[in-house]
Amino acid sequence: MKTIKVLPLSIAMISAAASGLVTADDDFSFTGYGRYGMAYEGGDSTFVSPDGAYNGSSSMGRLGNEAYGGEIQFNKFFTNDAGAKWQLAVMAEDWVDDNTFHIKKFYASGTNIFETQPNMTVWGGRNFNQRPQQGLNDYAWMTHDGQGAGFQNMQLGDLNLDMAVVGEADGRGDSGYYAVTTKLAGIEAGPAMVDLYANYGFQNEEVVTDTFNAFQLGSQVKVDFGTFTLRYSVNSDNTVLYSWSDGLKEDTTNIYVSYEGGNTINEKFAVDYLLAYHNRNDDNDDSNTRANYNGIVRPMFQWDDVNSTWLEAGYDLIDYYDADATNSAWKLTASQNIAINSGSGARPMLRFYATIGGEENETSSDEDIMTLGAMFEAWW
Repeated sequence: MKTIKVLPLSIAMISAAASGLVTADDDFSFTGYGRYGMAYEGGDSTFVSPDGAYNGSSSMGRLGNEAYGGEIQFNKFFTNDAGAKWQLAVMAEDWVDDNTFHIKKFYASGTNIFETQPNMTVWGGRNFNQRPQQGLNDYAWMTHDGQGAGFQNMQLGDLNLDMAVVGEADGRGDSGYYAVTTKLAGIEAGPAMVDLYANYGFQNEEVVTDTFNAFQLGSQVKVDFGTFTLRYSVNSDNTVLYSWSDGLKEDTTNIYVSYEGGNTINEKFAVDYLLAYHNRNDDNDDSNTRANYNGIVRPMFQWDDVNSTWLEAGYDLIDYYDADATNSAWKLTASQNIAINSGSGARPMLRFYATIGGEENETSSDEDIMTLGAMFEAWW
């Protein structure tokens, strides 16, 4: 019986090899991202995070003020006789406090499949999808990871179009929450390059009790001195997909505006900065209607090829309109770093840091924060 079960697979493998239609590149890669370490709490909390802040502690800067976790990915590449490039990828992630890796990606993709679109990639499976992210506040101002199918880099003249239809992952299937995501990139507007986003979220009424539609429009404008980001959301915030997100809520509108930039003073000294405004209007809950203002600045000094010192200061203000309450917080982090080479993007990096901060929460209690930590961060 064992021979009978194995034989069909054996025949399929031999037939594929004999056909010559698919050949392995012997190309295999191991990629990922991670940050792990220790954080000694000497105050009321480990992280500075005022009540009601969008994006939690990272709204005042992620340096010395973020949780640990990571993700690892294995990639296998193939090329067929027609020159199409194929990839199989699987990623496991550890961002939840259950000491278990979870499957975040498992997909196949192909590039140069169509003669008229040699740069277009078509994918299917479980994948990262439309997650534009900012650096200093580690904020994914749109996020729609899920499982489904889509394409990237369809050339429309000088422009590139991305599009996908995905469901929220739930076990091995989906939850009944779905999104159609689009991005049009490469629009030239004088000295600026503009990317446009439009997304639509919906649910399966056979699975979800209370269904509603959600919409997003967004743009990112890149100029020499920085990047401007604008997002307008209806019945949603930074996602039109996830059932667990507080942002996906009926009768709400959200506006997000930010500016992020940096300046290299000389070969030793550089500074990055970010300003953001986040406004939420909730027709069902006036006490939840609020505006969030935050700013971050990070000066960085490079001592030599591997040693650097970073300082990061952040301030956050949350104004509850109808509750007549204001929450605010400040944070200051000093980090001594050892990295593989020079530059703010050099990784792997070891960090030894101290963070102090304070919260004044009119909707809850005040907190003082002092944290000492040691960690690594790497992407590869």
